[in-house]
Amino acid sequence: MLEDPLSYLPCSAISEFRKGHVIYDSEPPQHLYLVIEGCVKVSRPAGHSEVVINLCQADDFFGEPAFVHAYGERAVTLEPTRVMSWQADVVRDLILRHPQLGIALIQSLAHRCHDLGQRMATLSAEPTTRRLAKALVDLSERLGEPDSSSETGRRLSPYPHRVLAQYIGTTREAVTHCMNEFRRQGFVSYTRRDLIVRGDAVRNWLAGTVTPRQPLTPEVPQPLPGTL
Repeated sequence: MLEDPLSYLPCSAISEFRKGHVIYDSEPPQHLYLVIEGCVKVSRPAGHSEVVINLCQADDFFGEPAFVHAYGERAVTLEPTRVMSWQADVVRDLILRHPQLGIALIQSLAHRCHDLGQRMATLSAEPTTRRLAKALVDLSERLGEPDSSSETGRRLSPYPHRVLAQYIGTTREAVTHCMNEFRRQGFVSYTRRDLIVRGDAVRNWLAGTVTPRQPLTPEVPQPLPGTL
C-alpha cells in the first residue's frame, strides 16, 4: 500500500512563478517542492545539451537532491506555475516524528527511479519513433486529462519539441519529423494550446496489432551521444 506524503506534510506558503523561471540551477536545492499548478522541467546537463529527468505537474514532488546536497540538477517552469515548498531540515525533522512520511517519500522516489530505468532501457534499445510514441503514451497517462472530443484521447500541455527531444535523448528535428508522422497517422493532434494523444491507437501500433494508414517514412539521421 502506497503512503501519501501529503498526509504528513503541513501546508506551506504557495509561490507563483512565471513561465521560464529558474527555481534552482546547478547548486543543490534547499527545499523539497510540490507542484500545485503548472509544469516544471527537471533536467541535468549532457555535453552541450541537457537531458530531461522529469516533467512535473500537479501533485508531483521535485527537489530531492536537497537531502543529499547533490549538484547539477536544474528546475525551470514551462508555464505559469504555483508550487509549495518545505526546507529540507524541516522535512527531516518531520520524518523523525512521523516515519510514515519517510516511507512515503521513499516510495515516491522509488516509483520515479523505476520509470526512469524503463525510459533508459527504451533509449538504449529502440529507434526514435518508438521512443517518442512510448513517451507520449506515458506522459498522457501520467499527466494528461481525458479529452471530451474522443473516447481514448488524453489532453496534454503542448510541450515544445525541444523539450520532448531532451526527454527521449534525440534532436528537435527528429521529434518534429516523428510528430508530423504521428499526426498524419491519426495518433496525435496538436495546436499551440494543447496536445491530444490517442493512446489506444499508439499502443496498438507499438504492439504491431494494426498497420499504419501509410508506411512511416524513414527517420532523420541521429547524432552520436553527447552531440545533441
